[in-house]
Amino acid sequence: MISPKPSDFAIALRDKGDDWIAKVIREGGRGVGKSPAMPSYHMLSHRQVKALVAYVKKLGS
Repeated sequence: MISPKPSDFAIALRDKGDDWIAKVIREGGRGVGKSPAMPSYHMLSHRQVKALVAYVKKLGS
């Protein structure tokens, strides 16, 4: 079981912009004051982060 329980994307991403989502991907939860259980993915290219932002936004719709 995951602890803490992941948030519902539809709720968690409400009013969040692409820059915020990208920051979470690059810096992890700790980078935005959230759970440090979300690791950082600083090794991803700008293009990869942009693609992940688009994918994550689809999950929340």
